Amino acid sequence: MVWLGVAAAGNTLGGVTNWWLGVWSHRFEGSRFYPSPSQLNYAQGFYRRYGALTLLFSWLPVVGDVFCVCAGLCHYPLRRFLIYVFLGKFVRYAFVVIGVLSVTGQ
Repeated sequence: MVWLGVAAAGNTLGGVTNWWLGVWSHRFEGSRFYPSPSQLNYAQGFYRRYGALTLLFSWLPVVGDVFCVCAGLCHYPLRRFLIYVFLGKFVRYAFVVIGVLSVTGQ
């Protein structure tokens, strides 16, 4: 079962890549790719309230990457980011393993 942790860690590193993209997004400030001040204030307020909960769902297709980028954009602390993203991805892989084992009868 070591590979379960390795898979979650590797997938978490992918999330860190998205987090860094959010952190460095200030280079695009003023372009159409950067959020407006009102959008940024909304995102920061949202992450103050629900950041940890959204990061538990960072494994979801498409929106999970958005959650990670937004966390970086809002400068969500990296240590907390790592904990919540790893936990969410680990639990997802655990459910996949349980499902596969129950289907195969092992």
